[in-house]
Amino acid sequence: MQVYSPYSYDAIFVIAEAIKACGQADRAAITAAMPATALPGLTGTSRSTKRATFKNGAISMFKVKDGKLDYISTSR
Repeated sequence: MQVYSPYSYDAIFVIAEAIKACGQADRAAITAAMPATALPGLTGTSRSTKRATFKNGAISMFKVKDGKLDYISTSR
C-alpha cells in the first residue's frame, strides 16, 4: 500500500480540483473536467486522460536478493 500512497494522494487533489472546476457533483462532469486539471504533487505534475486514468505514473522495479529489496530502476 505504501508504494501507491503518493499516487492516491495526488489523484484525490486532481479529482477535488475537477469537482471545483465543473461546479457539480456529477460523475460525468467531473470525469470530463479532469483532463484540464494539472497539479504539482508528490509524484510530479499530475494529469488525467479523457478516460480518467493518470498520465506519467511511475513503475519502480525491484528484485529480492538475500531477503531484501534491491532497487533496479524507475520507468515513467
